[in-house]
Amino acid sequence: MASDPPHTRPLQCAETWAGNERAASLIELPGLVTWVHSVPAGPGDAGGDVHYVSVCPSCIVSRVALADVSGHGQAVVALGETLRELMGRHLRALEQVGLVRDLNRAVQEELDDVHYATMVAV
Repeated sequence: MASDPPHTRPLQCAETWAGNERAASLIELPGLVTWVHSVPAGPGDAGGDVHYVSVCPSCIVSRVALADVSGHGQAVVALGETLRELMGRHLRALEQVGLVRDLNRAVQEELDDVHYATMVAV
């Protein structure tokens, strides 16, 4: 039995799609289609896999940020919310320098000495 094709979600100018919850979606950006698949470990629907996709208001720059935060709990939730807020704050910037600087600072400030994060932003 063939499964249904995944839902494709096109992003418009000045739009974002983000979270750290269970996800399985094709995201269509200008000139790029991405597949986001996230299955948190453990009993909850949210975990340490944080995803963020955005298109700037002029549809020139698309951004993808992925982070894997060790563990679960409030530290992971807080970092996911911070990632979403920072990407929104830097949505209009064409350069990523400020965004990456702020993301690095957030990881250092918000995660305790037990958790760590691996992140990529493109």
